Amino acid sequence: MSQTWQLQTAKNKFSQVVNQALQSGPQIITRRGVKTAVVISFEDYRRLLASRKKLSTFSASLLWRRLLWSWIAIKALCGKHSSYEIPA
Repeated sequence: MSQTWQLQTAKNKFSQVVNQALQSGPQIITRRGVKTAVVISFEDYRRLLASRKKLSTFSASLLWRRLLWSWIAIKALCGKHSSYEIPA
């Protein structure tokens, strides 16, 4: 079952968020009360990609941009870097 986490709480308990994603499914992250991100297991991610085999080139580009933003958010939550530039 999904659980909703405030961004600051998710940052402070990131290991717990990941464990919950592995055990219970997607974990929703909110910022200022707005749903902004989801943490999912790698297996869920693979299933999601497999179900979208017929994406158009444009849609695939958008998906990869979103995945990149998710990666940046995870890195930021872990405190590895404070800012990034998104490649065109």
